[in-house]
Amino acid sequence: MDSKMKDTDYGTKKFSLSHEEYLRVTDASSGNTYCGSDQDWYETEGQRLRGCGPSAAANILYYIYRKRNPNCCAKDKASLLIQMEEAWKYITPRTNGIISTSIFQKKVEAYAAAHDETFQYFTLDVPESREHRPKVIEVIHFLEKGLALDVPIAFLNLHNGKESRLERWHWVTVVSLEHGPNEEDAKAIICDEGLCKEIDISLWLNTSALGGGFIYFTEFEPIQNSERTM
Repeated sequence: MDSKMKDTDYGTKKFSLSHEEYLRVTDASSGNTYCGSDQDWYETEGQRLRGCGPSAAANILYYIYRKRNPNCCAKDKASLLIQMEEAWKYITPRTNGIISTSIFQKKVEAYAAAHDETFQYFTLDVPESREHRPKVIEVIHFLEKGLALDVPIAFLNLHNGKESRLERWHWVTVVSLEHGPNEEDAKAIICDEGLCKEIDISLWLNTSALGGGFIYFTEFEPIQNSERTM
């Protein structure tokens, strides 16, 4: 684990990926730089309309692959789009999209099986019923743990509530988190539409009418016994 956790001024803590630059790609033709993928890059209209789920998965996969081998990709929009198209083959949305973390996981598992990968999966669901939702602090700690494992986190927002910087019925990718002494005031940086956006986690959790969920996956690392067993 080589993610970054910084203590900044006045007790502010920031949790971020060790190489946020791995998700910054440049369009060779325009020179524009993007924060992760944009579903509008897909070729067909159907993909562009429903492609937020595979785009978020592609961000995670792209980061894992670049962390494994920084020279694996051309570090440009074209190489990330190749990953998006490959993700689409397995993480294919239904007519109404990928509407739960469990569906998302099953589709990533299909991708992993086809590519001889083994991942560990971590999920936190936010039900429609507010009385059954995790507390803000539980969501914050889940995000902190994922970022501490140095992996982007896919975030399903079925309804954005009063958080106007989110789109409803949409997947985005969390890449960093920052909060002061009061952890419940945490702000997250997400990659969405090729842009970096800041969102208020507590505001979303407390005002979303439908909820959603969070999921991340890491490369599987078998536990090795340090002592021989009898």
